Amino acid sequence: MAILNLGVLAGLLGQTRRGFPSPPPPADPNAQDKNAQQGPDPQTAKRVMAAQNEKEFREGVEKLYAMATDGLLPKKFFAEVHPRFRTPYVSSITVGLFVAIFASLIPIGILGELVSIGTLLAFVIVCAGVWMLRRRRPDLQRPFRTPLVPLVPILGIIVSGYLMLSLPFDTWLRMIIWLILGLAIYFGYGRKHSRVAELARSPQHPPTKPVAL
Repeated sequence: MAILNLGVLAGLLGQTRRGFPSPPPPADPNAQDKNAQQGPDPQTAKRVMAAQNEKEFREGVEKLYAMATDGLLPKKFFAEVHPRFRTPYVSSITVGLFVAIFASLIPIGILGELVSIGTLLAFVIVCAGVWMLRRRRPDLQRPFRTPLVPLVPILGIIVSGYLMLSLPFDTWLRMIIWLILGLAIYFGYGRKHSRVAELARSPQHPPTKPVAL
């Protein structure tokens, strides 16, 4: 999702550069009020988009690096650190290539819908996971406990699902294809190499301490 977010921001930044010329200097005392009615300064919008784009880029690289470190992706590839700059350069190049491809080939409206339905699906999965773990594993240590379970997770699933239903069928189809691809990567590689699964199978793994419900 971070890669899709980057594609949206890159597309918006490119459209801002192409479609919004710099406003002329005011010619009368009322020009400032007119400019205020026209919206924000295009230069300010470009700076904000560029800063957000850089933030999303770093987050995308960090997520790939963290997943590779946990064994969900090939560690020798995505967690490879540059010997001089000490950065995960392979992950950076991968994210940059995907962003460039998405932003240049896919319309901005389609990218926005993909980001929306992907984010909402993530909310549904997180809400369902919180509810399920609270019932099946009440002994897990929880630094933060979601209040009013299962009411809060159920409301989150309902609201997110309702917003997902407002998106067109084509967006659902693209999400299903994207989801199948992610599940194939997980069951084909990540599940076998996951550090969490290895710890769970290890006899030396200490049991978790129970906590109060």
